[in-house]
Order: sequence, then C-alpha cells, then structure tokens
Amino acid sequence: MKKTMIGLMNHLKSPVCADCSSGKDKVRYALPEAREESTAKFELLTGDLLDCDIVSGIAVYGPYLIVTAYSQEQNKFVHIFDRQTGKRLKDVVHRGKLLFPVRHWFDAETGVMTYYDMMQSTVLTFQVDQIMADSEAIQLEDFNYPTRCHHYYRLGAYDFSENGISYLENATKPISRIQLIDASTRETISTYNEFPHYESDVIRYAANVTSHSALSPDRSKVALATCEGAVLELFNVKDEISPISVQYFVKPSLTPTGERTDEAIAGFATMTASSRYLYTVFDCKTKIKSYFSSEPITPIDNTLVIFDWHGKALRQIITDYRIEKICVDKEEKYLYAIIRDLDDRLYLGRISL
Repeated sequence: MKKTMIGLMNHLKSPVCADCSSGKDKVRYALPEAREESTAKFELLTGDLLDCDIVSGIAVYGPYLIVTAYSQEQNKFVHIFDRQTGKRLKDVVHRGKLLFPVRHWFDAETGVMTYYDMMQSTVLTFQVDQIMADSEAIQLEDFNYPTRCHHYYRLGAYDFSENGISYLENATKPISRIQLIDASTRETISTYNEFPHYESDVIRYAANVTSHSALSPDRSKVALATCEGAVLELFNVKDEISPISVQYFVKPSLTPTGERTDEAIAGFATMTASSRYLYTVFDCKTKIKSYFSSEPITPIDNTLVIFDWHGKALRQIITDYRIEKICVDKEEKYLYAIIRDLDDRLYLGRISL
C-alpha cells in the first residue's frame, strides 16, 4: 500500500466542558456517545481520479460537485463533476492563481466559491454557473491577511480571522487569537484571546496549528477542531465573538517539544457544517504512526460523527473508505466525499443520510 504525506498530516461518554481561560483548571477527556450508531457503504460516483492529488475540498451546488485538488495532467486546481453521474465536466483555475494549502468557503445559496490564499496574499472567487459558461470568469484580488492568519472567512459586514499564535510570540506581544474585523475600515471590533487548556504553550501551539474549521451557512457560527488529539470549539460570531462550548474528546499525545508520540491517535480529519449540524470525520481510535508504517486492513479516518451546534454527538457512521473531504447537499439528504482506498486511489462517493 502506498503512503502519502497528505494522509499523515490529515491526520465516543460526554466530556466535561471546563473553563479554558486558565491553565489552573483541569479538564477531563472523554469520547462522545452518539445517540445513533450505524454503518454505511459509499456509492462510488467516479473511477480512480488518477491525475488528482493535494486534495483541499469538495462542495455541492445544483447539479454539480466542485472538487479542489491539484491535477498535474491539467495543471489546474478546480474540477467540476456531475453530482449524479460522476462525469467530469470542466477543469478550471490554473496553477499560479492558487497555491496550496488554501482555505476556502462555498456559499451554497449563491454558488460563489471563495479561496483564501494566504501564501500569495490573494482572494480568488468565482460563481459556478458563470465559470461553467466561461472558464475565465474568475475574480482575483490582492488581500492583506492578519499576521499568522490560519482560518479566514468573509461574513458580510465583518471578517473572521483565527490566528496561529506561536508559543514564542505568546511571550513577546499581545495575542489576538480570534478577531472580527470590520470589512470596510479593517478595524478589529471583537476579539477572543482564550485557548483550550493544554499542558504547555508548546503543546497548545502544536495542537492548534493544524486545526480544521467550518462556518455555518448563515455565517453566524464557527467550529474549530484539532487533529492532534481532538478538541472541538464552537463559537457564535454574529456581531461579536462568543464561545458556545469547548469539548475535550482526545488528549494530544505529544512530547514536551511538540512531536507526535507513538501512542497518538487520529483526531478530527475534516468537517463541514449545515445550519443544524456539524459533520465531522472523527477517527478517535487509530494509532497514526503504526497505521502509516504497516499494511492496514481497515482504513483510517473512515468514521463520520455528526454533532449539533452545542457539541453534542448525535450520530456515528462507520464507512468503508478513508474520507478526505466532505460536503452535504442543502436538503441534507446526501453526504458527498472525496475518498481514498487502501491502495491510495481517490474517488468521489456519496452516502445517504
């Protein structure tokens, strides 16, 4: 079986939610208990996506699936498929207009995709119907992101920024971990400078620097989740930043210098959000180092856990493929995914919810 660095990097009793504003507080890690547990097999929509790698995301809009993954053959980053047949319809956005890794958010109401390219300090947008008619219907603008910006979303009147503050900066200058920024004046109107409780700043930084995020469709709530261990934070971000809850599921298994130990298990691998639910890929059982140094017979990151926006686990679904990226349709009838088999081959698939 082939091994990938992407896979290595991408990588239930209700926990006590402790006040994480102070290192004095002790927290208890415990896996969530979902109300409903089931298994599901993916329906494959495509054959092996031979030319695609460096997978970044998937979105669904009308009859289309929009896949963000680099194609060496096409030298393009965005690929549009028919969501019913899996037929590949179009490849757009040449290399150079985007660099990886890149954050993005899709507005399913308007069909507008927004890419936040922090390496090139740009924002790239397109509307799906327009780009299907004209491959060059792309808007690219220069943009000055906050220092060490990790996650960024345009909310309308405000922008949301979560910044990867290192443990060295913590001691040398004020921390602005999460900000709401006025989109017109660029002034910060709300901040949240607390972190979940970790044993040290080094471990806190290592756990949070590779975190995942999701934005609710109405742009009022944000979720942050770690893949080193598993800590889930939920926030209201309408007009000001206010925490909803912090859930401690898996303690990071890291050395004092922030290196992953042999006992580290896979946490959150990716997630997406609807107005009602948070859909996550949450393994919480597989030891990462042993998986990637062996010939496993079951895939890592094959478990979906669906939460409400208070952090309560509602459903757990164990699937038959390793799940790279996910999205759900507006009706929340189907979950679509970029999936990977044990031989490292990529496919598009879906399961009924």
